[in-house]
Amino acid sequence: MLDSGEADAVIIFKLDRLTRDVSDWNYLIKNYFTDNALLSVSDQIDTRTAAGRLCLNVLMSVAQWKREAIGERTSTALRQKQSQGEHVGSPAYGYEMVNKKLVKVASELEVIAFVKQMSDDGFTLTAIANELNEQGIKTKRGGKWQAVQVSRVINREVA
Repeated sequence: MLDSGEADAVIIFKLDRLTRDVSDWNYLIKNYFTDNALLSVSDQIDTRTAAGRLCLNVLMSVAQWKREAIGERTSTALRQKQSQGEHVGSPAYGYEMVNKKLVKVASELEVIAFVKQMSDDGFTLTAIANELNEQGIKTKRGGKWQAVQVSRVINREVA
């Protein structure tokens, strides 16, 4: 709409809902908001003014810093959990969490053995997925099997 001249401005509620990456902002400013305005209701920014563009650049730098700081804290927390032997993330097919411990699921381990046997017998990933679906065997999340999921099961080591 900006390119066609149908709109003179884009109004957003808050700047960091659009992006938190300074390079994205630079692209948007260069390509869309040189002749058109970007108005942020919550941040009270109007890029039609020099002060508005300055505030935009400062806020975008802070937003990117926040995003990166959150990523660093999350990585540190996950590494800490892993160093204490805690499982991080959703359990893979063949496992479930019980009292914060990763335990094997016998019925899923049988499916894994079946999948690996079919693979050893030369069946394609798609053929294996189709067989699992025909037998009514569901994925970890209760869905239908796809070749990529079969591949993950085949290539993952079961402890």
